[in-house]
Amino acid sequence: EETDLGRMAEEYSLLQACKLKRLKDIGHLQVRVDHAEDLASVERAASLKTFVVIEVGNQRVRTSTIPKSVCPVWNKSFSFKVTDVHEVMEVSVFNELKGKTGRIELLGKVLLPLLRLESGVCVPYVLKDQTCLHKASSGVLHLETSLVYNPVRACLRTIKPMEKNVMDRDEKFKRKVLMKNIHKVNKLAHSVSFVLSYIRSLWTWENKPRSAAAFVLFIIACIFGEIWMFFPLGIIVFLWFYVFHSSHHHRKLSTESYDSDSSGGSDLSEMEQEMEEGTKEEKKSLRKKFRQLQSVLLLVQNVLGYVADLEERTRNLFHWKVPFLCWMAISVLLGATVLFYVVPLRYIILAWGINKFTKKLRNPNFIPNNELLDFLSRSPTNNQLHQWALLSLRPHPQHKKQKKI
Repeated sequence: EETDLGRMAEEYSLLQACKLKRLKDIGHLQVRVDHAEDLASVERAASLKTFVVIEVGNQRVRTSTIPKSVCPVWNKSFSFKVTDVHEVMEVSVFNELKGKTGRIELLGKVLLPLLRLESGVCVPYVLKDQTCLHKASSGVLHLETSLVYNPVRACLRTIKPMEKNVMDRDEKFKRKVLMKNIHKVNKLAHSVSFVLSYIRSLWTWENKPRSAAAFVLFIIACIFGEIWMFFPLGIIVFLWFYVFHSSHHHRKLSTESYDSDSSGGSDLSEMEQEMEEGTKEEKKSLRKKFRQLQSVLLLVQNVLGYVADLEERTRNLFHWKVPFLCWMAISVLLGATVLFYVVPLRYIILAWGINKFTKKLRNPNFIPNNELLDFLSRSPTNNQLHQWALLSLRPHPQHKKQKKI
């Protein structure tokens, strides 16, 4: 295995980035499912038939089934082709229900971003429930992972659309999700209103020293400022958040916005039940009207969610939640600073326009995209950060008794 990993490290080294034929081959992931602990109570051991399913993007594998054990040992290795380093590995532990063919029970799962994996170390992961927002009833899964990737190809892939998961289900309208998105957008609107009122206060001279300083800076920027000078300001913002907010990296996120979307009373069927009152004819008419509104409500829910998620992704980007993206942004800003300093603006706009107009001619299969939005799509939302958070291991009850003695 060490020989294979060494060969993979050389194959995906920085020097191999110039091979144009392999630009889509980002890296290689190797996962070894070692064993699990305390998946259920000892009384349930006779009825257990456990196995593990691992999903990375559209790749899916599973281990063999281990019967009658609350601490099964698989010691099985799997290899995955990495097409995007920002993908999240989903590891689930299932139990085959006795006497029910094809029926399975989820014992627990974890979501592990590839960029957060510890290579070459067997790490215990506390299992979570189906939403990955709360701890499961019991269970710890031990995994060993090794990830190698080419950083240049990974950066180029970052500014392209994310690959759609073919196993994702169609999103449905949920009242609770809609209300949560409205709350997020409302908070964003308050923040924008605060910024606008602050700028307005500079113009109305509510605080004279502050307005005078802003007025002087405005004049200096207009007289001596150049376009290339604005890019270092972005670098300064990134570094400022890195220095002054790195100590709060492990700060616990507010639990108000992490309610499970699968909780009772939040889906479409229950909303229909609330409306089904009166005679049968009234029920049918209400159901028809509600179905007509369903597509509109779903569109509103998705638009509000997209706006709220975009704000959270931008904020988490500057808060260094994904260092890979931050260093990539700093590198781009440095390159833009040099480019705008050396090359006249009209030539930069000309090159950008030629590239946009000729992309479809050069590549008929080209899918129109926005590089900035694709870049921000790799930054996590607050809900994703909460799902990715690893739970701490609690000491075994026997160890507690030994300490007391």
